[in-house]
Amino acid sequence: MNLNFHYFTVKALAFEAGFEENEAQFIANFSQFIDDYDKERDLCCKKEEVPDFAKYLISGEIFGYAFVSPVTTGFVSWFDMVLLMLKARQKWIVTPFHFIPVKCIKDLPNKDDWRVQVARMDTPSLITGLLANARTQFLSGDAANRHKNLLRIAMLLHTFADTYAHQSFMGYEHWSNETCLSSVTDDCTQENITDKYEPKEYKLLPHVGHVNLNSAPDESGVRYQWYAKKAADKEEYALTGRDNSLTYIDASKEILNYLRSCLGKPPIDEKDWRQLQLRIHKGSLISTNPIDITALEDHWTAIFPETTFHYSSNEVLKTLITGQKEIPHPKKENEALTVSALTNDFFLYNVLADETRVAVNGERKAAEIAVADA
Repeated sequence: MNLNFHYFTVKALAFEAGFEENEAQFIANFSQFIDDYDKERDLCCKKEEVPDFAKYLISGEIFGYAFVSPVTTGFVSWFDMVLLMLKARQKWIVTPFHFIPVKCIKDLPNKDDWRVQVARMDTPSLITGLLANARTQFLSGDAANRHKNLLRIAMLLHTFADTYAHQSFMGYEHWSNETCLSSVTDDCTQENITDKYEPKEYKLLPHVGHVNLNSAPDESGVRYQWYAKKAADKEEYALTGRDNSLTYIDASKEILNYLRSCLGKPPIDEKDWRQLQLRIHKGSLISTNPIDITALEDHWTAIFPETTFHYSSNEVLKTLITGQKEIPHPKKENEALTVSALTNDFFLYNVLADETRVAVNGERKAAEIAVADA
């Protein structure tokens, strides 16, 4: 899924569930930010500013400064996409946050079972278990921990939603990801827009996730058909299809009722859901290729005028990293050391993201040695 669901739909759902405007915005911001947080290099900060709960992220130290290893969750640039061909990134970024398996990898010895399955809140799975635990902590936590628990919920909702867009695909390179687009139709205009997705070129890329289908599985306003390989040892393909706007409605209801349960509310009445469903579906019917944030903000505001819509990944990032400055390098003459001002939310985000990585892989990634400290 892309911005139209992870931020805009989730913002509407959080508000309709009963969260106050500021908390609904917070949930939606960090639901989307999972895609946008592509920090890879260690960040330098004053050592005393690293809270105890995040000290294990320190990969190196130098004269009172610490190098903190970010827990990368997203990929934004083309260079990021190229790097996803590396197995390490498939293990630590793609799979935990976007293609979560139904169980911990270590409990699934057959790699064929690592494919994504649609998650439902009433059906046991790894992601629903994590969300259930997050809800328990949110409901039982005191006011001081409400912020942390809300952040955990927001981040996990991204991964939950992606089980609908990424169902049957895998975060690792695998034969089951070998696919080729047959057709893509714009649900708004009924126009055939297959050529925009360059199916011939994308078919040739490594079979990681849904890369062979370009961005079609992530866009709410399209329906599409594709050929999927049937078995590892046979060159046989099956034609299948999906209407994302309808599939995403199922995810929306699950998320709405989950958020209501976090506030101690019962599932939404079916009559009320039918009315809300029409508005959510209308929100999905807008082109997001390429993404135009201003158009999306206007589109959703017209449908849900009782709340507000505004997303900026840079603004969210600035709540985590408030600034940077250069100081003379303590060990290298005529060189500078870039020191970042990191907030408590920065450390919370990275530690909570690491919780998910550990839950998926059954192990913790070792902090790398900071280059600047070599």
